[in-house]
Amino acid sequence: MDMSARSSPLGIESGAALARLGVPVALGFVALIDPRTRLLGGVAVALSLLGLLLAARKKAATGPHAAALLLTSVFVVTAWSQPRWCCDATPYYMYLRSAAFDHDFDFANEWAAFGVHSPPLTSTGRAINAHSIGPALLWAPFVLLAHLYVVTVNFLGLGSFAPSGYSAPYLLATAAGTGTAVVAGIMGLWRALAARFSPGVAGVAVGVGLLTSTLPYYTFVVPSVAHGAVFAASALFLAVWLEVERHPSLRGWLTLAALLGAVSLFRWQAVVLGLMFVPLFVDAWRRRLGRWWWVPCAVLTSTVMLFPQMAAWWVLFGSPFAAPTHVHGMDWTSPHFIDVLFSADRGLFTWTPAMAVASLGWVLLGRSWPWFAGSAAAVLFATTWVNGGVAIWSGADAFGARRFDVVIPLWVIGFAAVVDWTRRVVERRPLIAPATALALFALWNFGLIRLHRNGAFTEAAPFEEVAARQAAAVRQTSEEWLGRVAGPRGRNFAYRAFVGRYFYLNIGFDGRIDLSQPGPAFLSGDWSERVEQPEMGAFRFASRSGSCVKVPFERPFDLPVVITARSLVEGQRVTLYANGAAAGERSLPMDWTDVRFDVPAARLDPGENLLCLAFSDARRNGRAAAVKLIQLP
Repeated sequence: MDMSARSSPLGIESGAALARLGVPVALGFVALIDPRTRLLGGVAVALSLLGLLLAARKKAATGPHAAALLLTSVFVVTAWSQPRWCCDATPYYMYLRSAAFDHDFDFANEWAAFGVHSPPLTSTGRAINAHSIGPALLWAPFVLLAHLYVVTVNFLGLGSFAPSGYSAPYLLATAAGTGTAVVAGIMGLWRALAARFSPGVAGVAVGVGLLTSTLPYYTFVVPSVAHGAVFAASALFLAVWLEVERHPSLRGWLTLAALLGAVSLFRWQAVVLGLMFVPLFVDAWRRRLGRWWWVPCAVLTSTVMLFPQMAAWWVLFGSPFAAPTHVHGMDWTSPHFIDVLFSADRGLFTWTPAMAVASLGWVLLGRSWPWFAGSAAAVLFATTWVNGGVAIWSGADAFGARRFDVVIPLWVIGFAAVVDWTRRVVERRPLIAPATALALFALWNFGLIRLHRNGAFTEAAPFEEVAARQAAAVRQTSEEWLGRVAGPRGRNFAYRAFVGRYFYLNIGFDGRIDLSQPGPAFLSGDWSERVEQPEMGAFRFASRSGSCVKVPFERPFDLPVVITARSLVEGQRVTLYANGAAAGERSLPMDWTDVRFDVPAARLDPGENLLCLAFSDARRNGRAAAVKLIQLP
C-alpha cells in the first residue's frame, strides 16, 4: 500500500514533467506547419521557458528542458521567418511525396505540380531526380505528423487543407524535420566539446561557430534542402569520433560508419568525412587498441546505410552505382578550387570570414591534437576540391560557402581552440583586448582622415558611404600590393576576393554596355550624364581623352569591340586603348556609325581591364563624340 502511495505522486510528477517538455514542442510544431497559428509560437516558447525555470528551481535535470526550449525556439523562429520553398527543395521532397502518396518513383506529376511540365528523362525513361534521397527519409515522420494534423483539422471543420502532400503543412513539415536534426546535432556537439574543453568554452564555440556559418540560413530561410541534415549528421559523427578517439572499440567504429553512411545519404559528396577514419585507425593501431578487421566491418556498415540511395539510382538510372555527377558536369581537376575559397561570388572565406579564424584554430591544435587537426584539414581540402570541380560552381547555391555543411562541426572545434587560447592569453596579458579594439578604431580614424584630405568628405560623412570608401581603399591597396608581388594574376586575385563580378559570368551576360540607359555599370573617367535629344536619341558625351569603361574578365581572350558613336566635329579620329596600350585607330564620321576594334588577348589581364576612348579633336567644352553603345561579343 505504501508503495502505491509513493508511486502515484512520482507517476504524476513524471507525467507533468513530460507535459512541460512535450506540450510546448507540439505547439511550436503546429505554429510552424500551419501559418494560421503562428501566434501560438510565443505561447510555446513561454511555456518551454517556464518548464526550464521550474526544473532549475526544483534542482531537477535541466538538460531535457534546455533541449526542448531550443527545439521549440527553432520551430517558432522558422515559422516567423516564413521559410522559402526554393532551390533544391522540390527534387529532395518529391522522393517522399511520390513514395508516400503515389507509391512509385515516377516524378513526372511532382515536377508538373511544381511548375516543370517536361523534365528530362533518364536512361530508364523516368523523370530525372539527381538529388539524394536522405532528406526525404529524415522528413518522413514529420510529414506523417503533418498528414495526421491535416486529416484531423479537416474532420473537425477547423481547416480545409488538401491531403495531397502539396499543401502548406506538408511542405513546412520538412522545415520541422530539418530543425529537429539541427538541434540534435547542436546538443551532441556541445556535449562532446564540453567533455574536451569546458562547458563555457563549448557553449561559446558552438554559438559563434553556428551563428557565423551558413547554418542559420539553411535552418530558418531555406530549410527544405539537405544542408541542415548534413550538418546534423556530421556533428553527431564528430561527437562519436571524439569518444572513439579516446576509447577505440568495434561498437564505436560501427556507429561512426553508420553516421558516415547517413551523412552520405543526405549528400553523397559528404563521403569525404570518411578521411577522418584514417588518423583514427593509425592512432588506435599505434596504441595497440585497434584491429584490422574493424575497417571492412565499417565499410560494410556504411554501404548498408547507402542501400536506399543505391536503390533509387538503380530505379532512376539503371545502376546502383550511377551517381549522377554528369548532371552537374564534374571536372575532377577542380579548376575552381581557389574560387570556392576566396571568390566574392559565394566564396567560403569571403562570405563567411569567421571560418578562416576557425581554420586557424586547427593550427593551434596541431601540436597537442595532431590527429584531429590533420584530418580536419584533409576534409576541408577534399570538400573544396569536389566543390571546385562542379562545372556550374558559380552561383550553384542560394547562399555562400557552398556545400561546406560537413565541415561546420570541425570549425566549431577550431573556434573552441581559438576561444580557449584567447582566454588564456587575455588572462596573462589583460591589456591585449582593449589595445586590439583601440587599434581597430585608430585604423578607421586614419582612413577617415585620408578620405577627408582627398576631398571625399568635407562636411557630412554618411556612415554607409564612409564604410564603403574604407572598404574600397582596402581593396585598392590589396590590388596594388598583390599586383607588385604577382603581377596581373595578383591583382585578379584581389579583385576576385573583394568584388568577383566578372563579365559574362555574373554581369554583362549579353556583352552590352548601354550608355543610353540611366545607370550603366562599368563607366570610368569623364562621361557626361545621360542625354536625350529628339534628333539623336539617348546617349552620353565622351571627352577628348579619358572616357573609359572597366570590364572584368575571368581570363583574357581576343576581344572584338564594336562602338556605336558619332563625332561632334569633322575629320574625327578615335583610338581605343586597352590598359594603356593602343589597340587601333579609326575614323569617326558625324553620323551614327558602328566602329570595330580588335583587342588581342595579350593586351588584356585577368581581372579588371580599362578600355578607353581617345579622340583627335573636340569642341571647346571638351566634348568629342556621342556614344550609345559599346558591344562586346
